[in-house]
Amino acid sequence: MNSNIKAYDFLSEIRRKDAMINNKCVELYQLRCMITNTTAMMSADPVQSSPSDRIGKTVAKIADLENRINIDIDAFVDDKAMRIKVIEQLSDPIEYDVIHRRFVQFQSLEEISKEIHYTRQWVYEKYRSGLTNIQKILDSTETVDKII
Repeated sequence: MNSNIKAYDFLSEIRRKDAMINNKCVELYQLRCMITNTTAMMSADPVQSSPSDRIGKTVAKIADLENRINIDIDAFVDDKAMRIKVIEQLSDPIEYDVIHRRFVQFQSLEEISKEIHYTRQWVYEKYRSGLTNIQKILDSTETVDKII
């Protein structure tokens, strides 16, 4: 990490990595459906050239993808925890709450304002000041060294 990283980009990585894992899980589901359909087709039409080869290749792809997902999840959990440690350094409890809800729980500012019973404008101001304070934390060399 370096001081050139922007607070918004730093925190948005949580959502990006979460989406990547979710997309791989969808891909895994699709592969599993494909193998189910291939098995059904094989029993319905025994004249196919080599359905077992396709099934074997698909099973291997499933196993590889499962391994990649597990590795990604392990890395994601550690990375997310590190980013949450930065958020937890916010001294203002409302800033902390807004930033955590926005970047960890993926809530919109409108949802946050409804849940914590403040105007959207006030929540937006806390969001902006929270990002500014996160940036200060990231720019602090000694703080970043503690996080890593």
